[in-house]
Amino acid sequence: MFKQGKSRMAMYRFLASVLIALAAFTAAASAENPEPRVNLNPSSLSSLCRKGNNCRETTRLSNLGPTTLTISSITITGQYFSETNNCPPTLAVNQSCTITVNYHALGSSHGAVSVSDNGIGSPQQVTLSGRVKTGMNSGALSALGTTQTAAVPSPTGPDNVGTRVVDMVDPVRDDPSLGDASGRELLVRFWYPASLNQGCEPAPYTSPRVWSYFSQLAGIPLPEVRTNSCLDAPISGGSHPVVVFTPGYTGTFTDYTYLFEDLASRGYVVAAVDHTYEATAVEFPDGRLVKSVLGSHLDKTWRLDEQSLSLAVSVRLNDLKFIVDELARLNGEPGGPFAGSLDLNKIAVAGHSLGGLTALLSVKQEARFKAALLLDASLLDESAIVTETPALVLAMGRTQWSDEECHLWDNLRGPRFAVNLKGAEHVTPSDAVWLAKGAIKTGTMGPEKTIAAVRDYIAAFLDANLRGKPLDPLLAGPSLDYPDAVVTTQKQSLCDER
Repeated sequence: MFKQGKSRMAMYRFLASVLIALAAFTAAASAENPEPRVNLNPSSLSSLCRKGNNCRETTRLSNLGPTTLTISSITITGQYFSETNNCPPTLAVNQSCTITVNYHALGSSHGAVSVSDNGIGSPQQVTLSGRVKTGMNSGALSALGTTQTAAVPSPTGPDNVGTRVVDMVDPVRDDPSLGDASGRELLVRFWYPASLNQGCEPAPYTSPRVWSYFSQLAGIPLPEVRTNSCLDAPISGGSHPVVVFTPGYTGTFTDYTYLFEDLASRGYVVAAVDHTYEATAVEFPDGRLVKSVLGSHLDKTWRLDEQSLSLAVSVRLNDLKFIVDELARLNGEPGGPFAGSLDLNKIAVAGHSLGGLTALLSVKQEARFKAALLLDASLLDESAIVTETPALVLAMGRTQWSDEECHLWDNLRGPRFAVNLKGAEHVTPSDAVWLAKGAIKTGTMGPEKTIAAVRDYIAAFLDANLRGKPLDPLLAGPSLDYPDAVVTTQKQSLCDER
């Protein structure tokens, strides 16, 4: 027993000496090759973006020593985030580099930037969060709620304006929101130059049931709105160019009435789409009130996840193709309201926000679109398609163009124009600019002049690129009439600093 205990004591002493030696060796090795200390400042980035814009935040990666930092990778996770950096493979002691995170403002998201290196605590992380700021703010809603009556700003063209709603059913396409094969059903509202030989029945702004539902969602009493349109009036003679319009996400076909009435007064036919089951609400002629399955911008219940947004764009693209087919049917329908009145060789596509993205993508899929209007469009890098189609990029309040907009500009190979209305906000192109007058940002020009600018720049682009008229001086450079409008012309670079 005594010898066995003594043997164990000797073994313990031997193991202890080995551990001490290993510790000393490790300490010596560490002293010879110490790990760098890495600092990321700030260690979290948060972006509050308005829809349609690209927000940037930066973090600085620093090597605090005592040895050279070797960076093996910098990666990013999270929807709607991307990163660029100027970090070299190795970073000397007391040197720094910058990591820039772009938040693309399509939906709310969380993520992280991870830096793998030979430093202590590798991989180091920067947490990311992004949130969309869009729609009318509380001040605008309050202003709207105090107004009992409102009137659409008077159109500026020489023609009277007619409007009618057409119910369209695509029998070969199932509605993705329904579980049956009943066909995709859409309402399209038309505005057009009208012949008023039989008088004018004032057209409602929108369906009373839809307007009441909007009031319920917004939590305020909405005003009674007077339009400048005549309901179901005959279209004036001749063949008219057409603008197909797709609204903002969960928006409806009357959200831009001041623009549509003005285009109609200048001789254009506007066909604006209610995208059923995405539009906040649609009332069909038989009395059905169909509400959005994706929520609404009015009460901020809209679904901003990638799957919902991708589905919305996909459905919209098919809707637009179907509507162009229907234009041909309506144009050839004997005795129909638009028989022989639509110039099918002069069709433009236009959209706001997510509708702007849809309009851009539709140009690639539908050759019958001869021009594109992108109103403060929500863009992704992969949406920067190469196209010869003439395009107008009408932006609101840019202080810096996004990477996606720069890539888009480089890929516009046909006639191209960019107009940035300084001081404006994302909803400025919509009817909110006059419905909540004074509460929507319009820069130094104010609401009336901003409304005129939106109308005039769009009409100037369409006149030149759809009707073949001489280029309006508005699209050639600065204008004394619209000092907040910054115009980038065909041969100019949109992003010199990139």
